[in-house]
Amino acid sequence: MNLDQANALRWTAAARGCYEVYYLTVNDLASETGYWIRYVVQAPEITERSAELELWFTFLDRRDPEQSFGVFERRPLGTLESRAAPFRLGFAGGFVGGRRFAPAELRNGLARGEVGRGDRRVTWRSRASRPPRTDRRRSTC
Repeated sequence: MNLDQANALRWTAAARGCYEVYYLTVNDLASETGYWIRYVVQAPEITERSAELELWFTFLDRRDPEQSFGVFERRPLGTLESRAAPFRLGFAGGFVGGRRFAPAELRNGLARGEVGRGDRRVTWRSRASRPPRTDRRRSTC
């Protein structure tokens, strides 16, 4: 299985009871800090709640846990941009429902995005220095 096949979005517009997550973890052993970034597509079984996207960023500091924090945003499904080959999972930016969303994307070897509010706004852009592994991600689709 190649990277595009391993990473392709499984969710379809008709799917309910679906939770699909892509994530990136980065650990700095010298500073004992780490980052956890998650891109989520979910379509609950409860029909009153529509499918949506979530974008998470978490910073963890082992030496000073008080500095650790996490931020996330729920985004409307209409901002989803997906391509199987070459793999790309994107959350479009712009104004939706009176809120401003910055674009975010995940591709083989690249993760970028922005999430948060006020003084807890985080921006990232990460390129892999070696090919990503083909570990399976969490999906109930």
